[in-house]
Amino acid sequence: MYSEENKRLDADYRRLWKICFPDDTDEFIRFYFERKFMPENSVSLYKGNNLIAAMMMLPYPFSFYTYKQSTAYISGACTIPDERGKGYMTTMMQNAIKYASEKDFTFTALIPQEDWLYSYYSKFGYSEIFQSAFEEYSIKYPINNSNITQVEGKEASVCFDELYYYFNSHANSRDFTFLHDRYDFSTILEDLFIAEGKFFVSRNSDNQIDGMMFTVAGDDKDSVRVYELFADSSDIKNHLLQTAGNHWKRKSLICKSPNVGNYFKKSGMLRIINALKALQIYAKNNPEQTFEIYLTDDLLEINNGYFSVKDGNCKQSTMPTSSNCREIGIQQLPTLIFPQHPYISLMLD
Repeated sequence: MYSEENKRLDADYRRLWKICFPDDTDEFIRFYFERKFMPENSVSLYKGNNLIAAMMMLPYPFSFYTYKQSTAYISGACTIPDERGKGYMTTMMQNAIKYASEKDFTFTALIPQEDWLYSYYSKFGYSEIFQSAFEEYSIKYPINNSNITQVEGKEASVCFDELYYYFNSHANSRDFTFLHDRYDFSTILEDLFIAEGKFFVSRNSDNQIDGMMFTVAGDDKDSVRVYELFADSSDIKNHLLQTAGNHWKRKSLICKSPNVGNYFKKSGMLRIINALKALQIYAKNNPEQTFEIYLTDDLLEINNGYFSVKDGNCKQSTMPTSSNCREIGIQQLPTLIFPQHPYISLMLD
């Protein structure tokens, strides 16, 4: 049960959300707060009795060289319009990063809603490291594949265990991405249905799932946006896409994926909160690497110092151990230790 103080924060934050994100429906706001809001994972700022800025810091596991690292995903960061431009969000971001460090998160991440915000968040040590691939598919011919069905809310509830087993075996087998548990998967599906999206499932001759796809209407009347697709073969993938196009009665589909596409776009930002932990995991998985850096972090003192990577380990010190040492800022560190662009998906953005 919430305390009276937390009940007030819940109600105040919902009102602030509705002002700052006017395109979100009352149904979505209710759903999102019921599924995601927790007072202890929120950062808020009151001016007198009025909530003027807030954000959620949602805890997610993130796969980093297959090691699950606790990561704070920043969601719903907003300031009431009349109070913008006064430095309140700067204070909020600084507090959020310190909070993440106190809670022993390894990383924090966010998805800027406007392109200009990439530059803004970079001031706090965030790196434009997330990337997504996009490919456009044209609907070439009508297809009626009885193995592919559109699964709606009630049916999804009945076969939820089977759906999650397939989803988990594919989505959560990826590295350098956010992982989604059963509760989060059910939240993803409910969000899809609220948005009037369509969820397709393919089954083989033994009635076992061999593909699934999450779709919503595109930005124009002729397209469909596929924001996640899993399939056991390229034929199943193509059948899913063609079937979805026919269901939506649209001419093209824009399919998002980690690495297959005609073009790539930045899709989010990541900040390292615990540099030593991240570098130790990197060193363990790259034992051939030997280097030393002097790391600077304006917001987290624990990240400042010399870091020596050698023989599968990383040590932090206040003095250099070699003459071959280069200085980098915390914003540059992800580029050094990630072997590929990480992927961010299904975050209800």
